[in-house]
Formats: sequence, C-alpha cells, structure tokens
Amino acid sequence: VISRLGHMSYDVVGAQILQTGIPASKANLIGTTEVSMQSLAELMMLGLVIIANDVSHFGLLAMLSLSSV
Repeated sequence: VISRLGHMSYDVVGAQILQTGIPASKANLIGTTEVSMQSLAELMMLGLVIIANDVSHFGLLAMLSLSSV
C-alpha cells in the first residue's frame, strides 16, 4: 500500500512538472523516458523476486521495494 501511495504521489508531482515547466515539444519524450525507467525498475524487482523467492530473503526484498519508492 505504501509503495502504491508513493507511486501515485510521484505520478501527480510528475504530471504537475510536465504541465508547468517543460515545453510541449519535449513533454512526450520526457514522459516516455519516465515510463521506461519505471518499467525497467519493476522488471528488475520482479527478477529479484523470482531469484530470491525464499522466505528468508523477505527483509531484503522489502528494503529494496522501500528504497525504490
């Protein structure tokens, strides 16, 4: 829940910055880059979860998730 709240807050702030501070000609490029970076981070976390799927690794996985927020 905290991860999703952080993600939604980040989206709101990002949208505000894109609407006010970036020329329209570059807004699409910046938005696409942002989504690509988010997808890469999610893919990396999913890969780590697949590799470290033992319960003993839960603390590490939780800290990585928290740090990504």
